[in-house]
Amino acid sequence: MYYDSTNTQPGVILLDMVSQSKCDLIDRDGNSLKKYPFGLICFLNDGSMLGKKDSFLVKLDSSLNILWKTRFDFELHHEITVDDNGNIYVFGSHTHSFMGYNIRFDIVNILSKGGKLIYEWCVFDHLEEFIAIISKSAWLKHLPLTFEKCESIEQYIRQDPLRFIVPTDADCDCRYEFTHFNALQVIPENKLTVKIPAFKKGSLLISFHPYSCYGILDTSTDKIEWVGYLPERTRLHFPNLTADGTILVFQNCTPLGWTPRGGYDSLQAAFLEQTPHEILKQQPEPRLWTSVTEYDPLTNQKVWEYTTDPKESMCATSRGSAQRLPNGNTLVAATTKEQGGRAFELTPDKKIVWEYSYPEIDEQDSVPIGFYRVKWISNDFAQKIISVHSK
Repeated sequence: MYYDSTNTQPGVILLDMVSQSKCDLIDRDGNSLKKYPFGLICFLNDGSMLGKKDSFLVKLDSSLNILWKTRFDFELHHEITVDDNGNIYVFGSHTHSFMGYNIRFDIVNILSKGGKLIYEWCVFDHLEEFIAIISKSAWLKHLPLTFEKCESIEQYIRQDPLRFIVPTDADCDCRYEFTHFNALQVIPENKLTVKIPAFKKGSLLISFHPYSCYGILDTSTDKIEWVGYLPERTRLHFPNLTADGTILVFQNCTPLGWTPRGGYDSLQAAFLEQTPHEILKQQPEPRLWTSVTEYDPLTNQKVWEYTTDPKESMCATSRGSAQRLPNGNTLVAATTKEQGGRAFELTPDKKIVWEYSYPEIDEQDSVPIGFYRVKWISNDFAQKIISVHSK
């Protein structure tokens, strides 16, 4: 625990541990202010909140009484957020038979204030468009054939299917997934719209985690209207548009291996039999460090980046977030197998002014509990929700 109170952004921190079905609101001294028995919390302006509890999307009032709960025909994952009108945005997935496997394809859902489904966009319904987009990513640049030269989607994927179809640890009959969307931001009013119309208010900035890129979905056209490609082959979490018109991204390390899960199982042996032996030798170089990187969408150039010294001393293979704070500092969540959940705040010149490690151990796996994401909350709003919740 480290705390330089003179240089931090005043406020409290929400620690989201959705894999443990809980969140913890702490002050800057590490004291727990409130514990919540669910994950993916999204606080609303009136002090009520949305969250994921088991397979349900739940809305609770400021005293933690359930106002409503909705269970869908899909598993909620990774994101719950709202727009200015109170509409709710969540990720789910639909299972489709594809290339001989039952595979999960992500869906983007918009719900009304009361939790009724009003919009849905599924990757499977836009597969050709989506693959054409990700084919230009650093993750897939080593494939011998470009997508444009292939006769079909299946031909393109069969060059190296283990980069597309990966095992999932979801507790369901479907053991594979094609996409792994892990963050969604409803784009606010911003100065980029004049130069890049895709950044209009209300469009959706989405993380295409396995494919080293992120894109903007315009729900009025049902199309991905803009894509930001990371220059390195890396997993990513929580790309978000800052008030300065840049995009802040948490970039995970990428160990040597074929898939975003770090390997494959025996059920994928059939794919290997259809993959030329010489292709299997073309594994890209691993990226054994984590970074927090800020990009200019106009040039796709890095304008700021934080790494440790040596770089390999921070290697988060999964999860993570980076949030730009009002004072210009950056709040980071990084989870490693050895350290578990670690949150810290950086100044623009990359000095750590606050640092916290979660003390609890996952009893089932006997490893430190990690953070999916951390979020800064102002003291004014924190006092509102804490005083009511504590009654």
